[in-house]
Amino acid sequence: MYCKIHYIRGITILACCDEELLGEKIESSEFSVEIKDSFYNERAVTSEEMKEMMRDAGSINLFGEKCVEVAIEEGFINRSSIIMIGKVPHVQIYRV
Repeated sequence: MYCKIHYIRGITILACCDEELLGEKIESSEFSVEIKDSFYNERAVTSEEMKEMMRDAGSINLFGEKCVEVAIEEGFINRSSIIMIGKVPHVQIYRV
């Protein structure tokens, strides 16, 4: 998994994707999304590192089965929160 932390107007945004998705274009019948290296790739992380990063983030953007599963295991989301873009699970989490 790859993650990158962004800081925008005082909010910590965590972007993570599964390794095999980095650089890919995901398409659905409605739209397409590019999993850009510049947005998701600061460094490769373990599940434990990702969990720690998620605890500190104000907003989280996840693409891929592995990343989404970590969020489920940690109780950040449940399965009904997942949307599918093509065959790829995606979740956005916001803390208010």
